[in-house]
Amino acid sequence: MLVIATVLTLTAACSKHHSPVVNVSSQTETTGQLPTQILNDLASYDKEESYEEEGGVQEPAWTYYERLSYAFGADSTCVGLRNDMDYPDWFSGCFVNDRDRLTINVIGDTLQLRPMLNTLLNGDEFDLGYGFYSKKEALKVKQLLTEAIEKSSHLPNMTYGLKEDGTIEICIEGKDDSVIEDFRKNIFDSPLLRFRRSEELGIILL
Repeated sequence: MLVIATVLTLTAACSKHHSPVVNVSSQTETTGQLPTQILNDLASYDKEESYEEEGGVQEPAWTYYERLSYAFGADSTCVGLRNDMDYPDWFSGCFVNDRDRLTINVIGDTLQLRPMLNTLLNGDEFDLGYGFYSKKEALKVKQLLTEAIEKSSHLPNMTYGLKEDGTIEICIEGKDDSVIEDFRKNIFDSPLLRFRRSEELGIILL
């Protein structure tokens, strides 16, 4: 069975473009376009592949991603999750898990949200996970972070991007963790931020 372990958050297969500040990675896309690897994987996905239950056929993860994007306001001309969507407070993010199913990370009681999502997505072949913060909140904090970065005159080499659990991962180049404390003190800090340090970090400004 094909395994896809790539985040599907903040992607959209349409001509509308949202320019990022930095290029993070294929797992934290901010370009507004579905990554080539995901497109290739989804195109080659066998829709008739047998699922765990004998005689059962699993709908592709892309089907549920597409339905989810429609529920959040996408249409046939622009399928995908965009930054300008008005996300509900219970939605944190989504990704394709190692069972080739879409995992939807939510805030709140999964037992209560499951029936609603089954109806909303016209099926139940998806999984629920737990998010730390809602995507709506994460997008607001990311905008504040972006503004703080643009105003900073002593910015270290770094990359950053939204994660599917509603947090924002920041990787900073530095010899020790003092670069992280300096960033928190002099540039920006928030409970949503998740920091890690790298001895050497390449960066691509777009």
